[in-house]
Amino acid sequence: MKKVLVFFQVLMISFTGLSQQELFDTDWVLHYMIIDGETINITSSPYPYIVFNDASTGFDVFATVNGFNYFAEFSPPPIYNQDSFVIHEGGVSLGDCEPDCELESQYLGTILLGFEREFGYEIIDETDGNKTLIITTPEGNTAVHGNYFLSSNEFEKNNINIYPNPTNSLLYIDTKELTVEEITVFSLLGAKVYRDEDLGQNSAIDVSFLDNGIYFAHIIFENGYKYSYKFIKE
Repeated sequence: MKKVLVFFQVLMISFTGLSQQELFDTDWVLHYMIIDGETINITSSPYPYIVFNDASTGFDVFATVNGFNYFAEFSPPPIYNQDSFVIHEGGVSLGDCEPDCELESQYLGTILLGFEREFGYEIIDETDGNKTLIITTPEGNTAVHGNYFLSSNEFEKNNINIYPNPTNSLLYIDTKELTVEEITVFSLLGAKVYRDEDLGQNSAIDVSFLDNGIYFAHIIFENGYKYSYKFIKE
């Protein structure tokens, strides 16, 4: 009987470790939220997302809507359980939220912000490697994420190509017929480290001066379309 109990205990620990590892392996893109019974769908850019990091690479938990303001776990590290995690001290950076103030307030504020909050989570395996992450707040609100965009965005697929990733010097931005009005690069901690304007359609920016790490390129096109891209400088 003791052997059977030990077997099940080991099995449960294995499942717990696997679930947590899945949490860390993915950039989770927000699909929709349910706040006070109202569903808020995310159907176009910006695409908010959340990542769970090893502490050595930056904040343990990091989420952003458009690359400007962000939510992060400041201290101490989160506690991860089989189906929940505890955020001890979660804060949101201060800054200009235009034009995504409402979405930032809903996702970074209502869903994530706070102290000593225990979130429930569930990871669901779908087809073709797709996964869904459901996060439930202590208040009963829900944020549903995926390791994929909710719908295939033909605009992005057909018009934007950024490479190489990782890069150690130049980051090429091929936008075909679209004109880039402005590009801003942010560090993982939300600091603005680079900005340029009027890049045209096929351009490159020199990121060789950046320290090695993870960065976010926030691109604004002449037609007002916005696109956020995560890249690694090595």
